[in-house]
Amino acid sequence: MNDNDIKYRYIKATNGITTDNLYKLENIFNYNPDKEKIKEIRKEVEDYEKKIRERAEKLERERLKEGNTKR
Repeated sequence: MNDNDIKYRYIKATNGITTDNLYKLENIFNYNPDKEKIKEIRKEVEDYEKKIRERAEKLERERLKEGNTKR
């Protein structure tokens, strides 16, 4: 993931962003790069996306199981 991908996905994972938080995010990535904070944000995004995938897979398994029991 490049920095813009991480920022976009972080905003999506946090359900939006305020103007102040956007400035903080830009500061972390562009104006005063903080490698440790960037690493933390990347990990948060990856964890969020993993949970989303797992939830989608679980729902799909349940849907398929439900479909098989109706036959």
